Amino acid sequence: MKTLKYGKLAMLRNPQALFKSKRSIRFQFDMFHGNGVLDKAIELLDDKDKHDFKNYVFNNTSYNLGNMFICKSKEIMNEYYHTIFKWLSECEKIFGFNLNGYNKIRVYAFLAERFLPYWFNKYVKTLEWPIIFNDLTKLPPSLIVVAGCDPLKDEGIAYGEKLKKAGNNVETKIFDGQIHGFLTMGARIKDTAKLISLVSNRINNAFK
Repeated sequence: MKTLKYGKLAMLRNPQALFKSKRSIRFQFDMFHGNGVLDKAIELLDDKDKHDFKNYVFNNTSYNLGNMFICKSKEIMNEYYHTIFKWLSECEKIFGFNLNGYNKIRVYAFLAERFLPYWFNKYVKTLEWPIIFNDLTKLPPSLIVVAGCDPLKDEGIAYGEKLKKAGNNVETKIFDGQIHGFLTMGARIKDTAKLISLVSNRINNAFK
């Protein structure tokens, strides 16, 4: 039903998407976040990434093979942040923030979400681990943000407690009354600004 409702234009651009196995990252993005938005964003990338990222979104049907990402290198993270924020800043000049519709308002989060696995698989050596593992020691300092009305609230708190028991530096912050994903809803929720400030502060401190 979603494909029929949102994907008509995207389907016209890519008739193969009639078959679910042929629905690329680009098709999915066009369907939910605005036809042509991803194409315009790709044109703003540096030459070293423009062609490769375009191939990635045109030819892959899955953009996120895991649900957790850990990088222990400050140098690698600094390089990634420099690339992603430079790109998103250029995108802001084109798309602005007056975007209508829930999914379009969050377009910058979704652009970053698609770019992350591409960038790390291209530039660094990555390892994939099963979701269940026993060794939680020697992990980087963690900030765990939990929304008070999120169905995953208890799991988030329990995860923080497990990390602490394993000897890690962990800070768990609960935003009472908030919902899942409120980080990307600054146009509607005041606590989003507080959360962005908190996360920015912790990232800055981590890279000093």
